[in-house]
Amino acid sequence: MEETKKVQVAPADEEAVIRLWQDFGWKLFSSQEIKNTDSHLERKGDTIYNVTTTENYVNLLFKRETNMANYSTIKELENQYLAVPENSGPYSSALKKFLIAVAAILILIGMLIVIGGGGGFSAFFFVLAIGAIVGVFFKAKSDRAINDSIASNNEQKDAQRAALRRQAKELIC
Repeated sequence: MEETKKVQVAPADEEAVIRLWQDFGWKLFSSQEIKNTDSHLERKGDTIYNVTTTENYVNLLFKRETNMANYSTIKELENQYLAVPENSGPYSSALKKFLIAVAAILILIGMLIVIGGGGGFSAFFFVLAIGAIVGVFFKAKSDRAINDSIASNNEQKDAQRAALRRQAKELIC
């Protein structure tokens, strides 16, 4: 008996995806590149624009024999591979961006007060700005630690996926 799997991928990812599924015993049956182009007119004010959108992907169809040697073990390794969570992207703190904006605004207000002749009151805004800047540095340090942890977790997930692929590939050969 035979099972099939259909996968849609970006053209640039086609070869990598084929190699991935071959490691789990799938054989490429067909590959079809799809290019859809839609063109229509849009009016903005008195001007008419031609808007074109293009969708480009590859349909891959794989087949695998269910009576191949070690099928159940390979299928279990594939399921484990698919169960590994996706890698996380880098962490970017909204608080850090907010503190940078606050510091810039406070410095600007302090400078405007100095220019306007309100000397002593401007020092208050400069002190607040320095506090915000210090907060940015501490938040940046914290963000680096979080990103280091994310990178470490991503490396572990990549290693786990690679080990599962190797184990399945060894059972096929």
